[in-house]
Amino acid sequence: MKAKGKTALSVATTWTQVNLLETVLISDLGTDGYIGLWDGSTDWKGADVTKALDFEKLMSYTNKDRDGLDWPEATQMIIDGKAAFNVMGDWAVAAFEEQKQVAGKDFIYFPVPGTDGTFDFLADSFTLPVGAKNPDGAKAWLETVSSLEGQTAFNKAKGSIPARTDATPADFSVYQQTAITSFGKDTIVPSLAHGAASSIAVLNAIADATSKFTTGASDLKTYQSELAAAVAL
Repeated sequence: MKAKGKTALSVATTWTQVNLLETVLISDLGTDGYIGLWDGSTDWKGADVTKALDFEKLMSYTNKDRDGLDWPEATQMIIDGKAAFNVMGDWAVAAFEEQKQVAGKDFIYFPVPGTDGTFDFLADSFTLPVGAKNPDGAKAWLETVSSLEGQTAFNKAKGSIPARTDATPADFSVYQQTAITSFGKDTIVPSLAHGAASSIAVLNAIADATSKFTTGASDLKTYQSELAAAVAL
């Protein structure tokens, strides 16, 4: 539905569409059913998955230029008043706050309907590559970013929550405080779009199938079949 030129749901390029897909899967299948997609206890070819995958109507409410955008542009549509809703990770809240948008006044946030009580999880990871040209510098960075001070500074800027349990919730935004509480009590499930639920090869195959489906290059039956084949890789 569109009103006064506004898009109902802003999305961007394929990975954001996969991000939307995983929230629909969580909503329709529940946490156990969604986790079952990755441990083999939920059949990708089942009727309940068919129902969840048929989000073509949902995509009809999105912006036509989606495939040429990335998440900042889709988020900006909300800030500029050109779209009503967007499904995105907590970094989007940081984007709002960076532009002096005030939660509860300029924007609101809430779980995708049907996903309340579920924490869709991913994590930023920093590593020391084998053969690093400056291992001492890399180790210094790892020590800094993993310290309490580093975790606080990094996550305040990004809008995410710290891995350290000794961080002080009051040091973070109201949204981040709610996320810290949610992470502590909700059921945690792995994010598909961000590589926590499957291998990169599986994710890439799912992304390719999703792109074909959302651009009209395949139908629902083909889409479901391709997803089942992707997970079998």
